[in-house]
Amino acid sequence: MLSFAQPQQFYQVFLTQGVGVGISVGFLALPAVSVISHHFERKRALAMGIAISGSSCGGIVFPVLINKTIEKYGFPRATQITVIVCLGLMSISLALMRTRPPPQVEGPEPPSVPAILKDVPYVLAVLASLANLIGVLFLSKSFLLNFEIFC
Repeated sequence: MLSFAQPQQFYQVFLTQGVGVGISVGFLALPAVSVISHHFERKRALAMGIAISGSSCGGIVFPVLINKTIEKYGFPRATQITVIVCLGLMSISLALMRTRPPPQVEGPEPPSVPAILKDVPYVLAVLASLANLIGVLFLSKSFLLNFEIFC
């Protein structure tokens, strides 16, 4: 949807990047990592670390892809090409992902939302993620240059 945003309409960019990325991370990235924990008992941390390291590879490949396609096709078409690449890769991963639910064990009830929000390490992790995304989106020289080209 970013490729359809109108020039000088920052709210459209915010909605596509802020809301769209938030929803996609919630629906795709977190379940993909949690599925790994179902299949590993002893070396779970190693398996999850290997899976999460894929984001570092994406952090190297996607900026190069986007910069080259912006030079050749322009900003709107570059975002559409990136979406096609992501859609193809996600289709493969979604087709291969299978859960293996753990056996049902009687235990305590899950905590309530207010109890979760009182958990200091969790709140700090959420705030750190927020600061990270703000830094990536608004302080990134690449983002600002691409945004100026688009507007």
